[in-house]
Amino acid sequence: MESEEIELICSNCSYFFPASMEGSFEYGICLHDKVFERYIDELIKRYNYDSCRELIEEKKFLGDTEACQHFEEPEESELDDTMKFNNDAIESAVLVDQLENIDWKTIPVGNYAAKLNDADKNKQLESVSTLGSLAALGNKNALSELIEYFRALNPPITLEEVHFKQQVFWHIENLAKKSVIIPCLIYELYHIQSNNTTREWISKILQYLEHCPIGMIRKPLENLLNEKNFSYKMKTKIENTIIISEENTDWAL
Repeated sequence: MESEEIELICSNCSYFFPASMEGSFEYGICLHDKVFERYIDELIKRYNYDSCRELIEEKKFLGDTEACQHFEEPEESELDDTMKFNNDAIESAVLVDQLENIDWKTIPVGNYAAKLNDADKNKQLESVSTLGSLAALGNKNALSELIEYFRALNPPITLEEVHFKQQVFWHIENLAKKSVIIPCLIYELYHIQSNNTTREWISKILQYLEHCPIGMIRKPLENLLNEKNFSYKMKTKIENTIIISEENTDWAL
């Protein structure tokens, strides 16, 4: 079977290279042009347009322009690669367009929330990360799921549990209202065992409380000191938290 005769236009020439990876591929440049000689490796191997973007804008032309005397028909493998490249680029462009049109604030989170109950802690953490990203994009349901998950976690005992709980907290500490988080942290201080393993997490809790309004933490922390026995060192840290909070004015509700 005879191969179809190729149309003698620039876009069918092996020297033709797309002027951009975004949007339409109707414009391109000619790599036979010596002005691009020093940039060829960056363009072909890395698709790095930044090295000569202004030059590309100056030299680009429509791909259906009639080919010149330097026209060189691509090898069969080059055609296959070009088709694959164009298809991949189009699929990527479609995906980007779809992502840009998603309303992240209202996207359902039920599937991710369900995975918070998975027996595999790694899958739980993956779900926490996804919900945290959605919460950061303004998804209130994702934030609510994370807060409830954090609230239900038992006070950590092992170092692994300490790190896990801190990772969950990282996703909500700057998003959830302090009026929601403070009771969770006070409860944690009441029930956590204070030792070398949990010291890191307790310090994180106190650092957070230092930046909370004094009116929201003074009474709970004073009650804590009266109702639970602490070492002298830990008691001093809690008392200092109250003092620092009283001096701070950079908090937000």
